[in-house]
Amino acid sequence: MDFSIKDLAKIIERDSKDATYKYALLRGTIEIIQEHDNYKIDSSGKISFPLGLLILKWMEYYYPILASHTFIPQKHGDSEQRTIAFRSEFEQVIELYPTTKSADQLKHNLKKA
Repeated sequence: MDFSIKDLAKIIERDSKDATYKYALLRGTIEIIQEHDNYKIDSSGKISFPLGLLILKWMEYYYPILASHTFIPQKHGDSEQRTIAFRSEFEQVIELYPTTKSADQLKHNLKKA
């Protein structure tokens, strides 16, 4: 995945300022670079790393929030009737891996894939 600083800036600037996924994207990108120093910024300002690493980070961040029995809003105006776009897809994953222990198994399975 080629991902430039400009691409990241566009997502942060254009989308809603209260959307948590933007912060998850930024946090995940930073953590991947810190944890995997073999992925560096090249002379053109691009960062390359496997997209799967970012998927694993999103799983780590969002699983406990979306698996909670209590609805936890992820942006201003988020409700069970009107929610973030990826909640329903993520809930399908949670149905397959309904506990924290099974979420760890999911993470393990994704790393093997």
